[in-house]
Amino acid sequence: MSGSFFIRFHIFLLIISAWSGISNAQIVLFERKPNEDIRNNETIFDSPSRKKIDLNGQWRASFDGAGNTGVFVPFAADFKGSILLEKDFTIPDSLLRGYTFMFIAEGINYYSEVRINNVIVSRNSGGLKLISTEIQENIVSHDNRISVIAANHPDNHITLPLAYQNNYAKNYTGISGNIYLLAVPRIYVNDFLPDYKFESDNTVKITNTVHVNTNVIDSVMNSGKIFFLKTEIIKKSNSEKVAESPNIRFEAGNYQTYSLTNEFTIKNFENWSPEKPELYYIKVTVSNQDRTVDELSAETGFVNVKTAGRDLTVNGKKIKLNGINYYVDLPRYADAVEYLSAERDLQKIKEYGFNCVRIPGKAAHPFIVSICQRLGLFLLEEIPFNEVPAEVMKSDRYLKDAADYFENIVKRDKHSPAVLFWGIGNDFDVTTKYAETYASKIKETAASLGIRGLYYTTRIAKNDPLEKIIDIKGLNIAEDDLDKIKDIAGST
Repeated sequence: MSGSFFIRFHIFLLIISAWSGISNAQIVLFERKPNEDIRNNETIFDSPSRKKIDLNGQWRASFDGAGNTGVFVPFAADFKGSILLEKDFTIPDSLLRGYTFMFIAEGINYYSEVRINNVIVSRNSGGLKLISTEIQENIVSHDNRISVIAANHPDNHITLPLAYQNNYAKNYTGISGNIYLLAVPRIYVNDFLPDYKFESDNTVKITNTVHVNTNVIDSVMNSGKIFFLKTEIIKKSNSEKVAESPNIRFEAGNYQTYSLTNEFTIKNFENWSPEKPELYYIKVTVSNQDRTVDELSAETGFVNVKTAGRDLTVNGKKIKLNGINYYVDLPRYADAVEYLSAERDLQKIKEYGFNCVRIPGKAAHPFIVSICQRLGLFLLEEIPFNEVPAEVMKSDRYLKDAADYFENIVKRDKHSPAVLFWGIGNDFDVTTKYAETYASKIKETAASLGIRGLYYTTRIAKNDPLEKIIDIKGLNIAEDDLDKIKDIAGST
């Protein structure tokens, strides 16, 4: 890909006048209360072999230690401080006897500490990252209590994003995505990372790297310790299986992690495109003597994207991106996205003639990814590395945190055909050696994940050293004269 490839965006803003005049001391809640739209309960990855213990709904909340109130999860809060959230839940004894348990959160902003029965099961930072962790044995029981500390204390030194951003969306706190426990089999698919390479217009080579974890697996070893891993491609519209990998045989033991790879090709499929967003499922199955032990699947699709200079081709046809910035800040829900409301926005965007949306300065909510791939909208997805000065980029820890954030989001959404390019940052100081170090580090991470098409945005039109490192440069032009804009863009 070439660094001379540029993308122009229109601006799409949701302005909520009711927020004017709100002081930092006040707490404004945006709750996604239950409704009949089952899509609000969708998870990023799906599986019929697992049992979901849904933790959405009513929680107890204390804001900076001041009293208790009730709040519906998912929610966002216009509040800078710490929120202690608690909920009691039960697990059927039948699940306790035969399953391992995982804690899943699809978005907690910004810092979170999660305890179950007063035992820490997760500590994390960075909003809208996927938190997925196995819970140690004997922590959960029939009657349980989960507590979550969600803290929003952005500063100018260590947080992603930094405080006092000028041009990016408000940074809320809260649990903005679905939260739940999964009862998974004692041997289970922890994650998978598919790589699709077009060998011709109608042939794709699929390399799917899968991590399989085990607990005490005696209960599933009656037929021996030999298991098999397989990846299948299934057309969403008619449930037809269109391709599958050979079985990979492996011998499993207790408390192990196995990295396995399925490789195969798929032919005569239908490409995903904005005009016809054809979707498939990629399904990974672990079996034992023809018995399915665990499976995990996600929507996917096949789109052949190439860039050359300023040209972009999709499935062999040259196209023009007509993109728009979409700030995920909904009037009733802020960034605790309600599926139907976001879908209406994105449908309107497509009706107005746009074929691409960018979520500026933050990772996309999982629902936004799903809606884009179903409607046929390309998505530019990025991490909140916004307006970072050279002084902060001196920190190896900060750069590592940014690379880890980037890796988490790519692993979460790499299967989506809608994600066109991945953004590494906006308006950070590109003129220093530290920016080059950062760009090189992210490029290494991207290469290890099997992705291309990185972009960044800057106000520096010329003599930008990152152009030699990162594929795509976006210009932020603070100018309302169209002729001057053309001159600036044309001179790069």
